[in-house]
Amino acid sequence: MSNNILDNLLLIPLKSLYWFTVTFLPPWYNWWVIPIINLPLGVLPLVLHRAILNRKNLIAAPLPPPLKEPGPDLTYWPDDGVGVNRLNPQAAALGSPFGLNMKRIAVNKRLLEYPREVQFLAQKLMARTNFKPAGDQLNVMAAAWIQTMVHDWVMHHDDNKKPSVILSKGAAFGCPMSTFRFSPTLERTTDDSYDNGRVAWWDASFLYGQTNEQVRRGRTYTDGLLKVNTEYPNTLPTKDGILQVGDQKNSWLGVALLQELFLKEHNAIATEIAKNHPELAGNDEELFRRARLVVAAVVAKVHTVDWTCELLKTRTLEVGMKTNWYGLLGALNAPKWLSFWKPLSLIGHKTTNDYGVPFCLTEEFVAVYRLHSLMPDGLLIGEDEKFIPVDEFFAQKGEEFIRSQPDMPEKLLLSVLKYPCGNLELHNYPLAFRTLNPTSDDGVPKPDSDQVDLAALEIWRDRERGIQRHNDFRRALGLRPFKDFDDLTSYISKKPKPELVKDLIEAYGKNGIEDMDLIVGNLAEDKIPGFAISETSFTIFLLMASRRLQTSPFLNEKFTDEIYSSTGKAWVDKTSGLADVLERHYPQIARQIPKGQSAFKPFAAWPSKYTA
Repeated sequence: MSNNILDNLLLIPLKSLYWFTVTFLPPWYNWWVIPIINLPLGVLPLVLHRAILNRKNLIAAPLPPPLKEPGPDLTYWPDDGVGVNRLNPQAAALGSPFGLNMKRIAVNKRLLEYPREVQFLAQKLMARTNFKPAGDQLNVMAAAWIQTMVHDWVMHHDDNKKPSVILSKGAAFGCPMSTFRFSPTLERTTDDSYDNGRVAWWDASFLYGQTNEQVRRGRTYTDGLLKVNTEYPNTLPTKDGILQVGDQKNSWLGVALLQELFLKEHNAIATEIAKNHPELAGNDEELFRRARLVVAAVVAKVHTVDWTCELLKTRTLEVGMKTNWYGLLGALNAPKWLSFWKPLSLIGHKTTNDYGVPFCLTEEFVAVYRLHSLMPDGLLIGEDEKFIPVDEFFAQKGEEFIRSQPDMPEKLLLSVLKYPCGNLELHNYPLAFRTLNPTSDDGVPKPDSDQVDLAALEIWRDRERGIQRHNDFRRALGLRPFKDFDDLTSYISKKPKPELVKDLIEAYGKNGIEDMDLIVGNLAEDKIPGFAISETSFTIFLLMASRRLQTSPFLNEKFTDEIYSSTGKAWVDKTSGLADVLERHYPQIARQIPKGQSAFKPFAAWPSKYTA
């Protein structure tokens, strides 16, 4: 019996059980407080909720009609993502539209019915007062990782043909920029959706680039290898001041460190495949394609069973995320002789499962990934822990810094592994992002006249794109809306937060819970114990993270020795986290991570002078 059949057989009773739990169990029932001895009762409500979301909260992107005949059966990641879905070749491809998880707010209500200007909200609620670190849960590498994944998945286009939007009341609120301008988001000509400027498939395009031109620029065309920097080892290759490998738009050193790490990973894989498969030796195209397949799968696995488990630090979610990859028995460390049976896993199936909606990422997915509060104010570098402000690490300025000393890449890598990132809460949005210079696609900073206050801009973008207000967003996901700001900020801990409530009331009014913007609500929510993100954000993750696995043919019917090569498939199987990747390429740094600890967990605290 295939896993798909098993999952479908389980679905009917599990949906009934979920309905029973949300209908009849007392209001104090929560899946995250179920004792560990009853762990399946904690996992099952999540499985059930996800099943319901898959049927209620997937609104397809407006794609061309499906082909009458399937397209070619690809055995490699195409540069632009076209044709991965044979029946809907434009699905998730470069330039395809974002989908939705719920209806948009009507156009005429998007910007006009919110109280207060976005600059006021950015200054009053978001601006960092003192740096609040994420304790011992997540390090700066975890922040760099998710920013790297954003470079893999999503980007909106600016509409430079329309008049700029001008926000000009910042001086009245004490904002670092009294006035700034930006372009509206570019809408499609056929409807009011927006195109994705990145390939949405989990194809490691953060490393290879989003277009054929970008991918070609980074290749050597010898033995399947990517270019390296021979002049400045352990940094990305450059030509005429332009980085030659990877997606570089609006980047910083944290992303560059991961791009360089996976550049090494790609070249090591290509070399190993050529060594173990003589029939492929010297075949540059085949070696490149198979190495890319392996890198993309390694990235997907690290994200699923390592990064996410640290983000949602509970035993229930650890089992849940590992079940996605290994199946429930594997997640529970069942005997190896049972490894052939992987109930509830989302990979390795004979066919993909998209629940009748071609894969795309959604506007709501983009909205909950607004996680810039993770960024610290700077990094502590070297044995003397010299503090370097984070604005030294953006774009080309950061590339100059990483080449300032021969051992600087290793120093930076150790720093982002060692220290905590910022906590996702209000009053913790970094100042450096509030006077930010966007860049071109090649990573070249635009002039100071194009600077933006990203905190204010993020609120504006959600309104412009019709993202539901926080309480309506929760309703659409089957979550309980909040009664008031006291409920919002203490519904789990039962610990009142009067100062935070006071700020929210000043921003939205005493009865303004229904007006609150999504990003504000997500940062204000009382968190589930062990969670770095809000329950609202988590619910989108629960749905969309699963779809990235379920809908990818290269993690299902094409996740085979034949397509990856036996060496490549074994490489993915032996990788259990980012620490394994670091051990392969920076063993001297990997050894400093405490044994058995995730590479996304810090192992030192910020000195008190840098924190609240």
